[in-house]
Amino acid sequence: MNDDFRQRVFLPVIMPVGAVIGFFGFAFMLSRILLAVEEMASTTIALGLAAYILAIAAIVSAKPRITSRALFVGVTLGIVAIVAAGTIAASIGMRELHAEDGGEAAASSGDQSSAPAPTEAADAAAPDSDQLEFTAIDISFDSAPETASAGRKQVTLVNDGQAQHNVTFPELDDAPVVEADPGETGTGQIDLDPGTYKFICSVPGHEGTMNGELTVE
Repeated sequence: MNDDFRQRVFLPVIMPVGAVIGFFGFAFMLSRILLAVEEMASTTIALGLAAYILAIAAIVSAKPRITSRALFVGVTLGIVAIVAAGTIAASIGMRELHAEDGGEAAASSGDQSSAPAPTEAADAAAPDSDQLEFTAIDISFDSAPETASAGRKQVTLVNDGQAQHNVTFPELDDAPVVEADPGETGTGQIDLDPGTYKFICSVPGHEGTMNGELTVE
């Protein structure tokens, strides 16, 4: 190798490119080895490699006049061992990884197939559309429906208060649909067309806090 080629091509181009290729090749082969063995074995291999690198560095530090040939042989033996082991482990490791991925995919598929369909769960949780249930306390509605479908409905009033309460739809009739004494439950019937209806408790003094709206679709 003449000096001109060495200064113009080898040192500024070939040597850096070769170093980068060698580094990534070494890292790839090492990763194949670590992925092909058990977790404990991969940890042991990584620690052994680190110890080998430290040993080479210690030898160079202790013997600064070590010959280039001896250093080259030591480093080359380590690289060759890694490359050879990585080449063997590449095919073995990848097959094991694919098998593991397939098992996880199958397990995931099994979990999805065993899960109930969203529509089935929604149907199971859906309330009876023919029932409208109100719960009264003193003096408010503790619970009341906000929406309903059109048609004939059974209205239930659970009175958990200490006073008499009722459910009245003043836009339909001034008379209560259902009444209930303290601690009692009453029922009544009502026909609802699509629209928005106000409901109240028409017992004197209760309407101010016992009111709401029901949207019928």
